[in-house]
Order: sequence, then C-alpha cells, then structure tokens
Amino acid sequence: MKTRILILYDYFDPAYKAGGPIRSLVNLVKLLDGKVELHILSTNQDHDGTVLAVTPDIWLDYGTSTKVKYLSPSKRSYHSIKKEFNDIHPTVVYLNGIFFAAFCGVPFGDSQKSTPDKNRDCPPGDVANTIPNDKTLEKEHLFSGYKVSFSSS
Repeated sequence: MKTRILILYDYFDPAYKAGGPIRSLVNLVKLLDGKVELHILSTNQDHDGTVLAVTPDIWLDYGTSTKVKYLSPSKRSYHSIKKEFNDIHPTVVYLNGIFFAAFCGVPFGDSQKSTPDKNRDCPPGDVANTIPNDKTLEKEHLFSGYKVSFSSS
C-alpha cells in the first residue's frame, strides 16, 4: 500500500493570489505524484474570495495518484471535513497552514487515539513569522491543543 498523504490548505491551483505557498504545493505534488497517494482538501476560492472555475465538492484527478477536492462554503464545516478525513484514512497529514479554522481542527481534537509526531507536518515558517521568538510561552500555549489525533469513527 502506498503512503497516503492528506494535504490541507485554503488555496490550491488554479488559485494564485496567495502566492508562494500555492506554487510550493504544486511543486510538491509534481515531485510526489505517482510515488504516494495524495489527497488535497482546499477551498473553491482564491485569496481575495474569487470563486474558482472548478467543480466543487467532488474529488478531481490532478495527476496519476493525486486527487483534489475544492470545498464550497457549505462543505467547510468541522463535520464535513472530519468525514473526508475519516474516509481518506491518511498515513500522513500535511498542514500547509494552521490559520484556517475548519482545516486546523479536523486532525486534532475529539479522537481517543493519538499518533506520533512523525504523522504530521507543517512548514516552520507558517508560525515562525507570525509569533515573535521571545514569546516562547505563548507559542507553547498556542500549540498545547494541537495534539494530532485520528479517529476511524
């Protein structure tokens, strides 16, 4: 069985107005496509709110082993995303950003089981540039609730 990676980020190709993070994800997908099974959950909007010319709320092929689902506003609830998460059963969750509330809450939270830290990843710059280094206690407090949990229920 291939490694199954779930990528969560607000914006994905053809969105472009969020800049570098989208390009980085596209390049990551190009690098990993065919080697692992990739599932990308994103929104159907660009950074400025423009609705993308994509079919929302269904899995679309993006490569040989990559699927993307662009979520419309009605499908961005915690329960909708949690269902997607449980249906995919990812081996690894890649959080490209932690500030979109619907995405950051799903792999965390109400599950009984926890997984090791190796099963999650997040670009270090996502938080490093938003929280000053001298606020170590605030960082610890921010992340104290972010223990990765998975549930098959």
